[in-house]
Amino acid sequence: MAKEEKVIKAVTAYRAGQSVASILKQYKCSKSWLYKWLTRYKENPDGQWYLQKSRKPKSSRSLVSEQDREAVIAARLSLENKPYSQKGAISIQYELRQQQATVLPVWKINKILKGANLNRKEPKERKRTNEYPSIGIVLDQMDFVGPRYVKGDGRYYSLNIIDTTTHFVHINPIRGRDTDNVLQSVIRFWQQRGLPDYLQMDNELSFRGSNRHPHSFSKLIRLALSLRVTVVFIPIKEPWRNGTIEKFNDSFQKRFVRGKTYTSFEHLLVCAREFEDFHNQFHRYNLHKNKTPNELIPQELTRDKLPVEFTPSDKPLPLRQGKIILVRFIRSDLILDVFGERFLMPKRLEYSYILALIDIETQCLMAMRDNKIEWQTHYQID
Repeated sequence: MAKEEKVIKAVTAYRAGQSVASILKQYKCSKSWLYKWLTRYKENPDGQWYLQKSRKPKSSRSLVSEQDREAVIAARLSLENKPYSQKGAISIQYELRQQQATVLPVWKINKILKGANLNRKEPKERKRTNEYPSIGIVLDQMDFVGPRYVKGDGRYYSLNIIDTTTHFVHINPIRGRDTDNVLQSVIRFWQQRGLPDYLQMDNELSFRGSNRHPHSFSKLIRLALSLRVTVVFIPIKEPWRNGTIEKFNDSFQKRFVRGKTYTSFEHLLVCAREFEDFHNQFHRYNLHKNKTPNELIPQELTRDKLPVEFTPSDKPLPLRQGKIILVRFIRSDLILDVFGERFLMPKRLEYSYILALIDIETQCLMAMRDNKIEWQTHYQID
């Protein structure tokens, strides 16, 4: 019902003798509203009394004169030419007083400045301290979820791997976090999605190797380097640096772990493949203009895939080439932690992120900031 129609019907009902209470209930209006329209009807019964009158104020604030506008703009420009002076409305009032001109109120000065596009804030310079170094574009992220539990069938972990350029994902439920399970999961991902330039992960022991022998790296690192994939370890206790996989893990927790009851670990494995395929086929991301991972893959650069028959060697692969990157934040103690081994950094690197780069070929450890080598030492590879 249009507003005018409601007004006419309510007034007509009142004139026909209907009680006020029933009119208020029927038309869901207040008594003052009804009496307002009755008064307007009585004032002009033959006219358009039922139309809403304009609510525009009958009087407005006094307009700014051209003389005032010119005086304020001139005072502002005068202050801008003085290197150390303030330029706000209060300062303009003092400038007008010195010029023996009419001192205008603050609101009027701000109105004049806004109309002249002079009342704007200068953009602040972004701080460049503690900038996190850029790694690369073709990058896979990997992270563990768990332990989680299947009722009556023990605990499990899920090693989730995601391609950050397309959000193509693999989820790998496994019983333990040993290196062999990690290796099989990574190989399966690279067989289907292809090899990245970088593989980024946290400082999980099964990813990096041994605390007792920090210079003898894990099978995962050896495999990645043999395939010319640079491995990247994010800063210690900064999981948000693996933001893409961490965000997916939240979705995985809500939709998969809590979304269904699993009767056994084998049942969970079957459901994991279903969830993985469904995500890659149907999940859409605003970042990719609402395209799914499978829709986006043909638009990306082609990756070299591992052969389906590829199997890792039982013996540790030799280390001949490649680089290992550790992103670290140097605190006031100036300590660089490289897989549990501690190195003292120069004072100039305090409170900044660095790339600790292990070059396998030259057996050298370098600390880099802004693509510049700030410190280096020999690093014997076991």
